Amino acid sequence: MSEADTAWSGLVLYVVLYDIFAGLTGRETLSSSFYRALGHPTHRYPLITVYSYLTLHLFHLIPDRFDPLRAHSIDLTRSAKP
Repeated sequence: MSEADTAWSGLVLYVVLYDIFAGLTGRETLSSSFYRALGHPTHRYPLITVYSYLTLHLFHLIPDRFDPLRAHSIDLTRSAKP
């Protein structure tokens, strides 16, 4: 398993465990927080923008040259090679 796989696994585990913890203790879940932010007049559009970008990035639907995260990682990979 790569470091990135471990990071994704940790992220998923954290989200699931936190939502279980929040549900059992009467706290707001991450899902509820996201939905609440969508209803906020000033938080809605930045959240939609970031969520949309992240979804397009993760599904590799943005060409590398237009994707800031992917273009940055490509530059780092190229500069690390001898």
